[in-house]
Amino acid sequence: IRADDDVVYNVKFQQNDQGRRAIVNDFIASSIATAIGIPTPDVALVYVDEMFLEANPRIRDLYDTPVMAGWQFGSKLIDKAYPPPDEEMISEVRNKRDFASIIAFDVATNNTDRHSPGNVILVPITDSVDRFDLWTIDHGGCFGGIWGEWIKDRVGIWCGSVIARMASEVSGTNPFTDALRSLQVITRDSAYQIILNVPQEWELTADEEWGLADFLAGQIPATGRILLDKRSLFANWTPDA
Repeated sequence: IRADDDVVYNVKFQQNDQGRRAIVNDFIASSIATAIGIPTPDVALVYVDEMFLEANPRIRDLYDTPVMAGWQFGSKLIDKAYPPPDEEMISEVRNKRDFASIIAFDVATNNTDRHSPGNVILVPITDSVDRFDLWTIDHGGCFGGIWGEWIKDRVGIWCGSVIARMASEVSGTNPFTDALRSLQVITRDSAYQIILNVPQEWELTADEEWGLADFLAGQIPATGRILLDKRSLFANWTPDA
């Protein structure tokens, strides 16, 4: 959908078949990814009104539940981007230096849906016909997908998903140092401010808002330990001298 800022967005509606919580997760996690420098499309809240739906009646039938007017989740369309056809392409991207940060982000947000080679796209590099950067997309599986105020009690858990080829490119004795440092910009207060930007009609309760902020405040400091516990997944993470 082209919005009034003249930007074209991929729009996920409140009535999507994964449920309203999917766009809550996508909005919050994408905002965190942007704040810590993870390559991901810009996101926005897109208001779709009744007049637009009347002019585009097929949109109402996108999902099992009819689409209604209101605030929706928008992800900026990246021109000419495409999903990697196999994991070999992941090893050929220019920005492999971002892999540690992406993995640390997934642990910090309990992203349960970064499976090989899912939820990443290849973005052509300007003035190049055969070189690409890898960007993350679709963060609806963050925070475990479905969660409530009890999420604050799940600090310390392993997200359970990592792209094997991406993990194999993480190397050195302290490969996550910079990534863990970047995560520190997300404090309990800054996380809560992001959460407060979620539209009220997406139906987060106050207890859920505080619960998620508390989860992030505990999970981010625990990310380094969680990764260390899963060191066997990273073949080229070499022991300290």
